[in-house]
Amino acid sequence: MASNKTYELTDELTEWDEILIKKGIKTRDECLWDKGVNPDDFRKAPEVTFEDVSEEELLDQLNAKEIDELEEDMYDDDRMLEKFREKRLKEMKEAAVQARFGDYIEISKDEYIREVTECSKTCWVVIHLYQDSELGCNLVDEALMKLAPKFKMVKFLKIRSTMAVENWPNSRVPAVFLYNEGELKHQCIGITELGGKTMKAANMEWYLACKNVLKSDLEEDPIRTFVTEKISKASVFRSRGTGLDSDDEFDSD
Repeated sequence: MASNKTYELTDELTEWDEILIKKGIKTRDECLWDKGVNPDDFRKAPEVTFEDVSEEELLDQLNAKEIDELEEDMYDDDRMLEKFREKRLKEMKEAAVQARFGDYIEISKDEYIREVTECSKTCWVVIHLYQDSELGCNLVDEALMKLAPKFKMVKFLKIRSTMAVENWPNSRVPAVFLYNEGELKHQCIGITELGGKTMKAANMEWYLACKNVLKSDLEEDPIRTFVTEKISKASVFRSRGTGLDSDDEFDSD
């Protein structure tokens, strides 16, 4: 009668295996594979004990609330606990400041000092003076509307130009004012510097990044990229013996 006995695979090595390993002929893993055993099945992950981790490393993984909940008698130096608690609170406050805005809001003249001048003492404030009838204002509006939720550490505002400054001429809109440290730092009148009639949100982002208002991932001025693409396209058309279509003409203010 045939035997139904089964044998459990182990990572035990024979005396011959030990000799081969000692002579450098085979490795332990190779000997196990020859037996049909996967060496990974018998590897033990190193155990990490609290003795292997410093108190600083343990505390660094906790938030401020969890640190407060710890019993201080677990530590020889109470100052260490307080140090990490202060660190976490500072990080939480900084994160809250960084994400305190996110909207593009219209203000009135009565709110200007509070919302712009005073607020700019702790952050950058970008305010757009506009008129509905101007195409450039619409382009700036669209750009700032997209940038506001992307850069929540910057306050984006708008105000009708004649409400901010009486008799402000339409020839000087859009006007973008950049405030910081309680005063006007930069201003951009018109959209020539922002790409003209081809202006996109990326143009405004690049401009603000150049003024250190925000940090951008853009690696090159979008205007340069646009012009390069236009020149390349024009070269292709000319090489085919055709001229530029009316839609391909360069835009200007």
